[in-house]
Amino acid sequence: MPDYLSVIPGSVQAAHPEGPPSEVREYLINLVRCAHTVANAHSCSSVLAGAGSESDEYGDVAFWLGDIDVNGGEDAVGRLGLSHWISDPSKMTVNDSLPMLFNTPTLAQLGRSLDRIERVTIHNDQHGAILHVILGRLTSGSHDWVGIMGLGTTSD
Repeated sequence: MPDYLSVIPGSVQAAHPEGPPSEVREYLINLVRCAHTVANAHSCSSVLAGAGSESDEYGDVAFWLGDIDVNGGEDAVGRLGLSHWISDPSKMTVNDSLPMLFNTPTLAQLGRSLDRIERVTIHNDQHGAILHVILGRLTSGSHDWVGIMGLGTTSD
């Protein structure tokens, strides 16, 4: 998978310089490819931000957190090095629903491969941006935490 399509936090990369196991890498490749295909089919750049984003500059990227204890979406955002996005917790929502665009057969199947799914949305009014994160733990194999994130823009 090209580096620009995935994120591996420094602490995870230091512990696993070889990168994710092959089955995790394959899952992430399929996830990001499907996300890009579905987004393009719906004339948007991010399956997470959807057509509601005022910009089509940012596509979705996959991430790997490894086999660690993750205590919810806020913890995962911090482990991704994005805790500065949570300056105002009232601008963050966490739930277990998937975006409407995930109703396509392939993305739905990829979603069923995850347990403990969380969807995190963080509004950053200062930058007019919305960070969208979906994460979960793989149900088979390594049981690693993986996910996908995208950025939407707004002028509100």
